[in-house]
Amino acid sequence: MEYEVRYYFSKEKLNYIISKLKEFKELKVNERSYEKTVQFDHSDKDKSFYSKNIDGRFRVRVTKSDTNSKCKLSWKRRIKSTLSTDVNKEE
Repeated sequence: MEYEVRYYFSKEKLNYIISKLKEFKELKVNERSYEKTVQFDHSDKDKSFYSKNIDGRFRVRVTKSDTNSKCKLSWKRRIKSTLSTDVNKEE
């Protein structure tokens, strides 16, 4: 199972957090990379991934840097038993 959490900070707060993280010798700073995610749907609208019956996402994520390039395919679907809770579980 994968958890995805997003936080938004002001630039000043972000710089403060980065400076604190740099104090940990165990953490490595990697080169900057560009990431693009594209979501796809089924061409038959009766089989749409976004329908309430399926409630899924098929994604292609490309990550590129000056020295590296990789592509990740993913499929996620919400588990129906958790739709009424504050946190949705996915498979």
